[in-house]
Amino acid sequence: MKQIKRHYLNIIAKDGASWSGKWRKCKKEYYKTHVKICMCCNYEKKTELHHIKPRHIYPELALLHTNLIVLCRDCHFHLGHRNNFRDYNPQIKDITDFIWKT
Repeated sequence: MKQIKRHYLNIIAKDGASWSGKWRKCKKEYYKTHVKICMCCNYEKKTELHHIKPRHIYPELALLHTNLIVLCRDCHFHLGHRNNFRDYNPQIKDITDFIWKT
């Protein structure tokens, strides 16, 4: 299987704090109240948090729990980013909501 290279952005907060420390804290808090299971395929391993609205376009939403969903690595790439980590899927929340209602 072809290895997927990720696109990472180096975001510095207005107060000069690094993105990584705030993101680690946000993830830890998120997983205290949410299950680590893919919202698309129910896979429980290799899960990642996905920004519904991407952080490079909506930096003010980057650390809000309402802008995050759990996806496995494959669904994150294929559904969340439409096979390109520089792209995003604006319908990802609708897709996961539909899956969980059926």
